[in-house]
Amino acid sequence: MKKNYTLLVCSVLMSIGLFGQTNLLLNPTFTSGAEWNGEAVGGCTGAEIGAYDSSETNTADGSGCWQINACDNNNNRLQSATAFAVDMDNYTFTFYVKGTAGQIVTPWFFVTGSGNILPVEGDYTIVNTGVWEQVVRTHDIPAAANVTARIRLKTVDTSIKVDDVSLVLTSSLGVDDFSSIEKMNLFPNPVSDMLSIKSRSEIKKLAVFNLLGQKVMVKENTNSLNVNKLKPGTYILKIVDENDAVSTKKFIKSN
Repeated sequence: MKKNYTLLVCSVLMSIGLFGQTNLLLNPTFTSGAEWNGEAVGGCTGAEIGAYDSSETNTADGSGCWQINACDNNNNRLQSATAFAVDMDNYTFTFYVKGTAGQIVTPWFFVTGSGNILPVEGDYTIVNTGVWEQVVRTHDIPAAANVTARIRLKTVDTSIKVDDVSLVLTSSLGVDDFSSIEKMNLFPNPVSDMLSIKSRSEIKKLAVFNLLGQKVMVKENTNSLNVNKLKPGTYILKIVDENDAVSTKKFIKSN
């Protein structure tokens, strides 16, 4: 559990600039169909494979999503159109998926010279029908020089929708290495409305980020936040104290 927590928070900190890392995937919120391709394993063609869907999205930014169709019971897949450079390292892939309960979704790397690299945690099985679910998977890239890769997602038998994808280099550093404010506590956690921050220092600024690295709330000169308007889920709180020391903490917004 601690390992998964560290990987998840590291990926978010990277995307908001605290680790200096960026999302390797282009058009991650599917504002259009650009930078992504549908591919067929069998005889499906055109829109049968899958297509950009502007009618539905996981986020509230007005973007769409990508629908992967499963015509003829083949392993149709979604692929990033632009290849990116990879190193011998571990990468964290995060995405949201909506489909049918029990349906299996497989995320993987296609690496030049190495073929398919499956996630350490294996496939993901959708829990609830018709609900956006977050998936976090890690991939170990083997030793190779000057190679490129694409990220892929596939499903079988039933169509799925995919949105808000993120791929970052997993940091080997733990979350505590980036907390310079001692004795910092959040309560209650999980929280439904008022989140309080206990600190020995005066708080100068609070910023809340979702798991895509998007800033969703900012407050100054306060040690509490009203989070009742946030959607249920996991968030990262960036805290700046009176000495400009920075701490990051995770909290869960409940219903």
